[in-house]
Amino acid sequence: RVVTTVAPHVVRTVFESMVDMSDNGCLLAHFIGLPMPRMFMYGEQNAHLSYLPELRRRGCALVEVEHSGHWPMYSNPPAMWTALREFLVCAKLPARSGPPKLGDRRASLDPGAQEWDTRIA
Repeated sequence: RVVTTVAPHVVRTVFESMVDMSDNGCLLAHFIGLPMPRMFMYGEQNAHLSYLPELRRRGCALVEVEHSGHWPMYSNPPAMWTALREFLVCAKLPARSGPPKLGDRRASLDPGAQEWDTRIA
């Protein structure tokens, strides 16, 4: 018996669209072109990915999560969360006056922000 934390039917369309965009679209170009700090995590078993040098060349932070493969968040959650926290602290994303809500425009980066918050809750 397999126990999951996410119902497959909930995320199926998201995964299908990501695979389609990766195979037939320009997912890598969209990711590289994001106007914000970017990080790409991968498990050490995937250190051979062909596009890692291009991501590095384009200024994307690369994090190899030890003792994991395709799903670092399941294989090594402590290392994944530590890397994410360090990235967010170093990225110095703009401060907000509270957690973003669905559809809240404040959830996006504001390049003109004058105040920076490096605290991680």
